[in-house]
Amino acid sequence: MNKLYKTLGISKQSFHQMMDRELKVRSEKKQLLLLIYQIREDHPTMGIRDMYYKLRPETMGRDTFENFCREEGLTVERVKNWRRTTDSTGVIRFDNLLAEMTSTTINQAW
Repeated sequence: MNKLYKTLGISKQSFHQMMDRELKVRSEKKQLLLLIYQIREDHPTMGIRDMYYKLRPETMGRDTFENFCREEGLTVERVKNWRRTTDSTGVIRFDNLLAEMTSTTINQAW
């Protein structure tokens, strides 16, 4: 292991600190998954960002939390708002009076 430390250019202490941090992150991710599933049972439409502000994990920021949830497939599908913005019922259609007209100069139709 000493040759490995020298090859990587790190000390034993920094290697083990790195491993401890990695273990802490993994354990927190497991705990977060459990908490997220519990929240989803009560609030199935709650978004990822709202969950982040509710949970406030120590080892990751907002964007990392959102990426983690996306990787785990915990996003909520957006519901499309199918509101009609144009109501064409009852509109009177006018005949095209210019269909058979051939113009010879500009502004002849007006």
